[in-house]
Amino acid sequence: MRRFSFFCLLAAFFAAGCSNSKPKAILAVAVPLSGAIGEEGNGIVNAVKLSVSKFNDSTDIAWEIIVHTYDDEGTPQGAVKAAKEITQDPRVFAVIGDFTSDSCLAAAPLYAQARIPMITPSAANSVLTAQQENPNWKWEKNIFRMPPTDLTQAQYAAHFAYARLSIHSFFIVDDQSSYGMEFAQAFDADFKKQGGKILGFMDIPPNTPNISSLIRSIKNSQSQGLFFGGFYPEAAQILKSLAHHHLHVVFFSGGASKEDALFNLAGPAVEGAYFVISGVPVDFLPSASPFISQYRALFRTNPRTYDIYAYEAGRIALKAFENSGFNREKMIEALRETAHDGVIGMIRFDQKGDNTNQLVTIVRANYRKKKFEPVY
Repeated sequence: MRRFSFFCLLAAFFAAGCSNSKPKAILAVAVPLSGAIGEEGNGIVNAVKLSVSKFNDSTDIAWEIIVHTYDDEGTPQGAVKAAKEITQDPRVFAVIGDFTSDSCLAAAPLYAQARIPMITPSAANSVLTAQQENPNWKWEKNIFRMPPTDLTQAQYAAHFAYARLSIHSFFIVDDQSSYGMEFAQAFDADFKKQGGKILGFMDIPPNTPNISSLIRSIKNSQSQGLFFGGFYPEAAQILKSLAHHHLHVVFFSGGASKEDALFNLAGPAVEGAYFVISGVPVDFLPSASPFISQYRALFRTNPRTYDIYAYEAGRIALKAFENSGFNREKMIEALRETAHDGVIGMIRFDQKGDNTNQLVTIVRANYRKKKFEPVY
């Protein structure tokens, strides 16, 4: 095993260095690279490229691993288009993606038919992996998930809001995505189990220009809290509108809303907002220090919420490739047997393909510091 050279890694990205004549195998990454959440996808691509570059430099195998990226546009239609292109390339041994639950659900059958394992670093809808337990699922169980499901995160958030913050009423909003709807519905059920009351439930589809009716409904409900299931552009819109109308409700959302961009998009309105996220923020993990420093050095930015999962997904896929060779069915079996001790702890997959490491954290936005600080 050759010692990892950070100079060589830099050269690989910016000067096409460290090349060799080995045959190439492709690790595909299917994520949104454009549109409102394109920054999320680009962060995931960065993380996977980092894992692959380190692998190529430090591992002596008969193949050179390269990363091919595909823009799924954050939509089911885009995900299907990307999946069709990926499945036609015999050099692809695994897919990291997709980003949203809707995209994953649309593309998963295509990857299953082609026996290509897919590892999502972000999609949290429980149906994604659970569908593989259905007798109607005709293919290999090829879907693997890194973060905890919406159901797990919602339960954690409901307990914290009711028992720790003494919030006894919520108004709930979702963005009509599979992720947002399941997350919102799960929070609804779990908060009621805690003894709380839900005083309203509404949708705000992406790119809704005017949410004045939503704000009026929240005001009329006189709820103590607002729970939002969806992504950060809509979260920013809601936060700014709440502040503009001087509505003082406690805002709760999930990892898809917890992004550094929120501090610029929402401004001071983000102060005090709570977010339930999977895992532990990497800034608070001593084991993540090398990953963070290398990521910053290469990409001149901080890793985003799901980048650490993408990095570990890449490492897991590469380890499975090393152990199984260029055989997709053996790859799937190797992933099922994964025991990966990584930056965020031990990762194993259960029978459905879910990560058994179900860590969840509550963070709170500090606008002055431009940081999300763990509170539970």
